[in-house]
Amino acid sequence: MLERLVTDAVTKADLIDAIAHAGPEVQATVDATSADLHRTLGHLLSRAQSAGPIRADIGIADLMAILSGILLALRHRANAGADPRLALAVLCDGLRAGHRPRNGDLPDADPAQTPDTPPPPGTP
Repeated sequence: MLERLVTDAVTKADLIDAIAHAGPEVQATVDATSADLHRTLGHLLSRAQSAGPIRADIGIADLMAILSGILLALRHRANAGADPRLALAVLCDGLRAGHRPRNGDLPDADPAQTPDTPPPPGTP
């Protein structure tokens, strides 16, 4: 299912753009379809987690955010040479069980520090 989503998003970019700018009638249908997709993927994710092959620390909101990011990146012209199948393979590799949950492992972000700002002296 994920493979088809990625393939369709890349090959049907014009259709996706047209739908995104459609009127309220079309948008209502898109919203309903999106909700169905969200429920279906959530159900599949839950079943896969219960069966064991998919890591337990990811929820549907996380999966949808990651998938959306991949789809947006693949549509950007700067990434025209990117292989959608490889992007999907990397996503699937990261979903496999055996990866350690990271919730407590990530440092809290310092809002005063940007990626270009060096850390204060004496900070590891």
